[in-house]
Amino acid sequence: MIVLSEGDLVVEFFLARELQPDLLEVDELFKKSLWPWWDDIAIYLQKLSGDKSFIMIPAVVIAAYRKLGLERDQAIKIANIFKTMHMATRIHVLVKDDEEGQKTNQE
Repeated sequence: MIVLSEGDLVVEFFLARELQPDLLEVDELFKKSLWPWWDDIAIYLQKLSGDKSFIMIPAVVIAAYRKLGLERDQAIKIANIFKTMHMATRIHVLVKDDEEGQKTNQE
């Protein structure tokens, strides 16, 4: 069950009852897709554990696909893509240019 905060009982109930099986499948696909790099990204995934967007983006995608009557399998794959893109964006923000050996001011 996903718990966002005490005040989000309606969201928690909705996610747990309606979307949880699909979200578990998204999580499995996410891990399978990133398995070769899993140990390298583990520290970033820990930092994302409290990120509401990281939790909600796949749920919103799946809910939209359901509402539109689209295929479940496609919803799982697209939710995984959005989850992966969000993670990649957050990693990009967390990694500093200095660590990459790049100069931020090239004047």
